This record gives sequence, C-alpha cells and structure tokens, in this order.
Amino acid sequence: YSTSKNGELFKKTQELLHLIGATRLAYLITKADSIYLNNKANNKYKTQLFDHLDKDYQKAIKGENLTGLKNRFIRNNLHAFVDN
Repeated sequence: YSTSKNGELFKKTQELLHLIGATRLAYLITKADSIYLNNKANNKYKTQLFDHLDKDYQKAIKGENLTGLKNRFIRNNLHAFVDN
C-alpha cells in the first residue's frame, strides 16, 4: 500500500474509511501518509517512522468497530451493492 503509485491507495483508503464512519482510522492513515511522503527517500521509513502510531492504531481498532461500520454502511446503501 505504501508503494502505490503517487499514494493513490492512501487517498482511497482515507476516503473509504471516512465514508463508512471510521474517522479515527482515517486520521491515522492521513498521519501515516504524511510521514511516508516526508520520509520516502529515507530507507528507515518502513519500520521506525511508524512505530509511534502503533498505540493510536490499537486504540482506534478497539474503539471503531470496523466490521460493524462496514456492515452498517452496506445495509444503508444496499442499492450500491446489488444489481436490480
């Protein structure tokens, strides 16, 4: 995902997380994207630069029921997932 061309997967992931209501996770993706872009010439980015986000990520995963948010979004927007 961090090797995607021009960061398009970062942007798409942020958009999709916001769309389903996972705002804390979307914020963390935004932070990770910024860290990546500011350090992509640095070979250490793959491990060390993201370590400080681990605790925030764990809190966000526990606080935002990603499966529940996804399921609610699908139920509320069923027309977008089913052919008529």
